[in-house]
Amino acid sequence: MEKTYLIILLLISGAASSAENILINPIGKPEQKDFSIPKVYLSSVYAGKNTYGMRANAVVAAFKGNSDGPFDFPILGFPDIKSMGSYSDRDSVTLYADNTSAPYKSWERIKNTKFTPTSVESDNIVSENIKVGMILDTDSSPKWSTYVTSVQKNKITTAGWVNIGNQLIGTPKNGTDIIVNPLTKIWATNFNVFMDSNGRATSAVIQENGMVNNKVSEPITINGIDNVILPQSKFGGTAAFLARGANTEFLQRWKIGFDSQGSDINFLSTDLGDNTPAPSIGFSEASRATDGMVFSGANVNSSITWKHGERVIASIDPEGLVTRQGYKIAVASSNMQLSDYIGRYLISAQNDITLKLPDKKNVFPGYTLKLTKVSGNGKVVFTSSDSYINGSHSAEVLGETWNKEAIFDGTYWYVE
Repeated sequence: MEKTYLIILLLISGAASSAENILINPIGKPEQKDFSIPKVYLSSVYAGKNTYGMRANAVVAAFKGNSDGPFDFPILGFPDIKSMGSYSDRDSVTLYADNTSAPYKSWERIKNTKFTPTSVESDNIVSENIKVGMILDTDSSPKWSTYVTSVQKNKITTAGWVNIGNQLIGTPKNGTDIIVNPLTKIWATNFNVFMDSNGRATSAVIQENGMVNNKVSEPITINGIDNVILPQSKFGGTAAFLARGANTEFLQRWKIGFDSQGSDINFLSTDLGDNTPAPSIGFSEASRATDGMVFSGANVNSSITWKHGERVIASIDPEGLVTRQGYKIAVASSNMQLSDYIGRYLISAQNDITLKLPDKKNVFPGYTLKLTKVSGNGKVVFTSSDSYINGSHSAEVLGETWNKEAIFDGTYWYVE
């Protein structure tokens, strides 16, 4: 017979203690009636079983917040037999947790209100549903907030009202709707480590995910963390990984936001099969860091390499020296507008031609365009629609072959 083990031990430190000596105050903190009485601790929770099948059978321990189906766990949750053919994995989960942002229930909106500095009265209050400690917000701008300290018929007593706009204590306007339990952010899990100043530990890990692989020599889907937007989601998320420093009080930060050690590829950005279009940006550096990207010079062959298939197109060596580069190239054989998306023009013209330099709005100080005359005796005239060239409206270059550069200094062009 399948056995499921669940053991909960409640150890009381001292014979005089009891759970009645512990109170949970309205803001959720535990308090004791008599601080001379030892605290009560919940010792341990143990659960273990062999998983099988789907949903509740496929999980050992599960926790759900704010869910209409508290025992319906979406683990191998096939709606029908046909859908088993489109999902090849057969999942088994030890610990599952979710939290649902559910719509407001009818009793969680209170109308026809009358306020005092520490209470709200209304015939719409369903007193049996209101609990001490619940948070209340007014449905107004600016918003007023408080929490419940006691409940009577048609009346909620509060800890007072604070104006979210100016942080002052006051009283909301009569008739303002009240929202009960105004959840704005939900968490599936929240892990914390507390390093006390006089604590014994000198190192800590908030979460370690360990893996032993004695099965697959070339793993494809053995992953440490898998953050996935579920198929039924109509919209995407913000950041799959987020490292935040403190922005108040002591303003401390992580020394390293991301550290990869012992990987063949320390960072990989790829497309995802049918999920199109491809990402608009592979890597973005938008901080005010002193140096946006730093190479220490320890790379073996190159610090940056561009490839087309297996062929190296451009590279910069560990000392920052260019080892290979090229320019996007085009041929100018007749009058034309030069593009700022072309790095080098080969000019081949038997007759005189006019080449118009890129508009100022499309270039920047220091922009340089490579120009090479490869054949022909025709004169080349450079013009600009919005700037001067070498101090004039145009510049002429003679000769059958030559190499020059068109340089923009932020205001004017120079062809040298």
